[in-house]
Amino acid sequence: RKMENATLTLDQIKDENPQERRYVVFNSGLHDIDRLCSSEMEYARGKDQEIMNITWKTNSCIDVYRDFLTTFVEYMANYPAELMIFRSTTAGWLKYGNFGFAWPTTKVQPFSRSSHFSSQMNEIAYDVIQNSGMGKILITDAYWLSLPRPDHTEAGEKNLIGRHLVHMGVEVTDTMTRKFLMLMLWKLCHQTLDDFDPSLPKGLLRNPFERKAI
Repeated sequence: RKMENATLTLDQIKDENPQERRYVVFNSGLHDIDRLCSSEMEYARGKDQEIMNITWKTNSCIDVYRDFLTTFVEYMANYPAELMIFRSTTAGWLKYGNFGFAWPTTKVQPFSRSSHFSSQMNEIAYDVIQNSGMGKILITDAYWLSLPRPDHTEAGEKNLIGRHLVHMGVEVTDTMTRKFLMLMLWKLCHQTLDDFDPSLPKGLLRNPFERKAI
């Protein structure tokens, strides 16, 4: 529950592997919404502050999220990595298109658990990274990628509503994985990708030794 737990673990990885090449993807969103903003988590928020020995300066969960994320982004911007990516928060708790379970008649869906709130948190995250990321953190989208696919979320034998509403299915996660791999390839061998000429048969690469000065 403490940010120090995450930063201490990251420091340990860095210290134990000084020569390691790192490609980092991180996100902070859905769990923050649930923990900071949900009325069902009011008691847990009090326990969190007790454990962390702090009192939040505001009752606005959005402001608390901004403060926490700013601290973490400043840390990540100084963390040694060849590539640092923030993955935007997925469109959790979509209201339509789901299948495999039935809504209980007494179940309500508060605004804090909706895809609209995910969008709001992403806007804050974009602003924080622009202002505190020192120009070192790229952003890759997961919100608009997942928004059209409420029919493609985590499916299980019991199809628990909570997981079904916030965990993306294989198709979405596979697309996100391919996006990350392309960014890694671009970072590792951008010169080769820059040499890619789609006009050549089967996408052959131009011969770098046959280049002529312009």
